[in-house]
Amino acid sequence: MISTLFKGRFYFSPVFACMIVACLSLTSQSSYAVDKIDATKQDISGIQQKINQIKQKLSQSQKEKNDVTDALKQSETAISLANKALHNIQLEQKQNESKLNQLKKQSLLISNQLAAQQKQLSQLSKLYQANITKQKSQQNLTRPKISSLHCQSTHQTHP
Repeated sequence: MISTLFKGRFYFSPVFACMIVACLSLTSQSSYAVDKIDATKQDISGIQQKINQIKQKLSQSQKEKNDVTDALKQSETAISLANKALHNIQLEQKQNESKLNQLKKQSLLISNQLAAQQKQLSQLSKLYQANITKQKSQQNLTRPKISSLHCQSTHQTHP
């Protein structure tokens, strides 16, 4: 029996009283548990929001990483092309330096030949002038002096 009438009052059995206390205790624990569950749900919701934010940041970071990786690949390709072009330019420069050295040697040879030819020409010119001067002096010696003879003959006819 849960309650009995004892001297006009209700009397609760100790078992019933324990059950009421237990129920009240359970109710308060249940209320505490519900509050705890609500708080845990809020914590979980906050954690899920943080996880979503981190996922978004991670996704953005991954996108940025991919962009940087693509840019790096393009840079590496550009550097490789530039290195190839530089190598080709260096080869051309070596070839041009070799050609320049050959042309310098040819120029020096031609300059030396020209100087030798000019020296020969100068010597030939001096010989030619000397020869002409010699020929003129020989002609003057072998040629009779016509003008003096002519003058003498004109003087004799008109004495």
